[in-house]
Amino acid sequence: MKLFKTELLLFVKSLTFIAFCVAAFAFYFTQYQGNVNRQVAHFQENTVYNPDNYLMRPRPGSNDYGNTAQTDKRSVMKNALLDLQQEYQNNTFQTRPVMFVKNVHLKQTDKKKVDQIFKHLTDQSLTTFTPAKANWSQLDRQVSYSRFKQAMGKIDHIIGGQSAYVPNQLFEFGSGKPLSYTAAKHAYQKKMRIDRVSRNFARLFSDYLGIIMLIFSVFPLILYYTKAQRENCQELLDLKLKPTWQYLGVKYLTTVLVLYGFTLLLSIFPAIQLLKVGRVLQLSTDGWAFVKATTLFVLPTIMFISALALVLTRLFKPVITMAIMVVFGIFILSVTDIAGVTTWSPLMRFNGDSNWSTFASLKQAIYLNRLFYIGLTLILFLVAVWLKSRQRRGAYGQH
Repeated sequence: MKLFKTELLLFVKSLTFIAFCVAAFAFYFTQYQGNVNRQVAHFQENTVYNPDNYLMRPRPGSNDYGNTAQTDKRSVMKNALLDLQQEYQNNTFQTRPVMFVKNVHLKQTDKKKVDQIFKHLTDQSLTTFTPAKANWSQLDRQVSYSRFKQAMGKIDHIIGGQSAYVPNQLFEFGSGKPLSYTAAKHAYQKKMRIDRVSRNFARLFSDYLGIIMLIFSVFPLILYYTKAQRENCQELLDLKLKPTWQYLGVKYLTTVLVLYGFTLLLSIFPAIQLLKVGRVLQLSTDGWAFVKATTLFVLPTIMFISALALVLTRLFKPVITMAIMVVFGIFILSVTDIAGVTTWSPLMRFNGDSNWSTFASLKQAIYLNRLFYIGLTLILFLVAVWLKSRQRRGAYGQH
């Protein structure tokens, strides 16, 4: 216990951890809490019904009740082709490789290839195509949706990938059918019965905190893990007094518990805030939603990142380890779907008001994912112990 307390103070008092806390809080407040505050304020003002506000009950006589979650394939095809025509005319195709926006300008030969694919779909050239005269109602009869997706995939490949025309992301061009008051009321009652006011916001909270832990936490982790290495005399003394598994285990446990505790600390305010909203709505609210969501989504990510950093610091210098971890984090963030359908990633994302239905459909896959990364964490920790033991025996030139 004394050893754990010593390591705990060593970690939390470090300047890098304090800087991490400041940066993490700023990211959390601007990206998450600000959005929640706006929704709660709009709900409390009791003004015109807004279908984008998760908390507001549908009201009779409103002009807009939102759209169904189901995507109309015809609207997907139409909007994608209109977007393609605009980008083709400007010869500026927007892509998003690894989080950043990149504008691609095609060579004339590549533009001709894109035009040929467009002709196969519409029997018209992009240079002469007139949207106002197009027979959109017949488009999905002339071209099957699977064929359309294949064609868009070819266009995405010509552009260089990560464009708006990636086949499995074409649904973003679509929109559901308008909801009636009765349908909107039924959907609201269903989501509140399942999510009990707070669970949706808890998953969204975990989405942002997962990003923070994936990318921001690597700096205090790596500098903490390598502090004893940099102060070689102290490390040699510690290793003589303790077995390797205990030496690394205490350090690893310290980082995991501190980062997990920091996450829970940030969740207190929104949890209390939504309990109050639940009382106003006279609906049952899950008071433990943030604890459960954080434990399911964020804790395994913290465990994995901490264990990975522990292994890499045994192999590389701190600067190289930081570079590897940051690039890895950005890569994972770029390939993980924002809606929660990427079930292999160490980062589980649920960024959207309809995520309650996505979570329900993927619950089993999510549990398997979390168990997998907990198991992988154990393997990484054992690898770190093995590497440190070899160093201890002088396998890396240390005596």
